[in-house]
Amino acid sequence: MLLEGFRSGVMERLGLGPEPVLARNPNLVYVCLTGWGQTGPPVPPLNLAGDFGGGALSAAFGILAALFERERSGRGQVVDAAMVDGAA
Repeated sequence: MLLEGFRSGVMERLGLGPEPVLARNPNLVYVCLTGWGQTGPPVPPLNLAGDFGGGALSAAFGILAALFERERSGRGQVVDAAMVDGAA
């Protein structure tokens, strides 16, 4: 499992986005934990308990679902969890 918490596009600029990483290891679970999601504003969110709790909960649920799917299909998944979505 790979868990990254950078702003959107950082891992892609480093050449470590989901496509090249999953091409090298197809059963990897790739987790993106961002403040606003992949298309939201690039400003970092305030570090409130709801943001961290909401983001962590939605990321954990996504990880469990991805691990279940990997066991079923043998293929890795990309989990994109945004703190603002989980807190809402």
